[in-house]
Amino acid sequence: MHPVARAAELEGLPRPDPEECLFPDESELRANVRLDGPFAMLLPHPCDFAEGEKGETHPFRLVAPVEPWSDHRRLAVKDLRRGRVVHAVWVPGWDNESTEADWLVDLRRMTSLDQAFLGRNRRVASLSAAAWLAVVDRVSRFFTGTPIDKASFALSHAHLHPDAPG
Repeated sequence: MHPVARAAELEGLPRPDPEECLFPDESELRANVRLDGPFAMLLPHPCDFAEGEKGETHPFRLVAPVEPWSDHRRLAVKDLRRGRVVHAVWVPGWDNESTEADWLVDLRRMTSLDQAFLGRNRRVASLSAAAWLAVVDRVSRFFTGTPIDKASFALSHAHLHPDAPG
């Protein structure tokens, strides 16, 4: 839990807005949060993004670490890019064309995180509609072993993309 959110909860105050929460200094962070690596992907559960839904009142979000592919060399980058690694989502490198710059999201290491850490001002990148659909499919396959009907989902749920126009 974010230290500011925890303090508010203990004092019976309303939860802070993520945009108002400063990232804790290193000593506070080390005492309260374990971060493995510099990036995490917010996993796409539509209720967490929709105004007026439970995400507005539920303080936690599901995230997974985004790690350099070079830390997982036992995984063939060809298989990762083609979606053949069940527990991972490929994230292409945003700096250059080299496979050394590729990243992956490891779904085996998901955790919940206080939403106070996740202000939009801390976002490094966002998924395109096609990439969002691919992540939803990968998460569905990971949890249930069942692929989604991408065409049907895309037509009926495009408005659920976190950055879809209101």
